[in-house]
Amino acid sequence: MRQAWNQAGEPPIDDATRQAIWQSILHECGLTTEQADRNVAGKRPSKQWRGWVAAACVAAIATLSGIMLLTGDAWRGNDWVNIEAHQSQRYLLPDSSAVWMDAGSTLRYAREFVGHRDVWLTGNALFEVRKQAGTTFRVNIDRAAIEVKGTCFRVTQNLARRSEVTLFNGKVDFVAASGGRVRMRPMQTLVYNVEKGDMRVDPINGVQWQNGRYYFQRLNLVRLTRFLSELYGVRFEIETKMVRENAFTGYIRYDEPLEEVLYKVCFTLDLTYERHDGTIYLK
Repeated sequence: MRQAWNQAGEPPIDDATRQAIWQSILHECGLTTEQADRNVAGKRPSKQWRGWVAAACVAAIATLSGIMLLTGDAWRGNDWVNIEAHQSQRYLLPDSSAVWMDAGSTLRYAREFVGHRDVWLTGNALFEVRKQAGTTFRVNIDRAAIEVKGTCFRVTQNLARRSEVTLFNGKVDFVAASGGRVRMRPMQTLVYNVEKGDMRVDPINGVQWQNGRYYFQRLNLVRLTRFLSELYGVRFEIETKMVRENAFTGYIRYDEPLEEVLYKVCFTLDLTYERHDGTIYLK
């Protein structure tokens, strides 16, 4: 098995990744590298060893699938389109799907996009995916992928050790590199722990997406500031007594500067704010 693995023609992964997969196979078999080498050297495999190899083959396939999600290496060649958002921007893909990218985010896809609608995202973006019969739109992120038919959802990856997917309409399957899969429904947020592989789904209310704008309907301050924290990467502190007394209704453009958003929220709710050491205090 080791000889066959080493002689595989032009694998789409580097040598370090290939060795990591081989070590995973040995772990599944409960063997050390030295024990495996003795088998390759000519020792006749036992029935137990052959059983282990059969199980390891299955594990190897699963591991390789996960590695492809992790590395983002494609099987279609190296002719890529790379998009980097220096500021918030809207980008139109070849299938007319729209991507609303946050500043600092990058997007990559193969020029042969029709029929194989895979994109690789680093950072945050909101997707409006056009439905296309017979093909699945797939967003590859850190150690996971999002499989889509036709829908609208936002991906947030600038959070500490976790990614979030917020589904506004349609349906998506969230697939972790470890093999876990979750079918999401509209108005849900999936929180994915990148290191542990844990997933949690929470309902959302009071937030919609309409033509390049987030629409909030009577969203209380706790949930509003949590949403803005994820959107702008800032921290909020609010007075406890204001939590139940204030709810925000209004629009925020996807590219609206934070200062304008703060002015809008404070004007609407009759509040003031101060900024100290990266934290925004609402009073």
